[in-house]
Amino acid sequence: QQHGRALGEVTVGMNGTPVEITVSNTGDADLNMSCELQGTHLGSFQVVQCPASIPASQSADVQLRCRPWTTGTKVAQLRINSDDADEAALLFNVTCLAQATADTVFENGFEAE
Repeated sequence: QQHGRALGEVTVGMNGTPVEITVSNTGDADLNMSCELQGTHLGSFQVVQCPASIPASQSADVQLRCRPWTTGTKVAQLRINSDDADEAALLFNVTCLAQATADTVFENGFEAE
């Protein structure tokens, strides 16, 4: 099953604000998991946090952010792999819009963009 997540607009060369994806373990045993990025622009995204396991009946957050190096729309997939018998993998199509650095000009002691 695939899900989608937009990470918003980010300035080229900067780290975007991490976005959280909550993973719930509704089972009665620990859920072991890992995260990986794949796809066209995987280098424009970073997994900030991915728990190795989630205790039974608990939830944990996976954190992902955009960190683009060129302008334009960036697209990748976050794959959360687990030892869940029903859903061994969750796929999230992730996007962000990378914008050029804003030029800042100082005029008469005031900052103008």
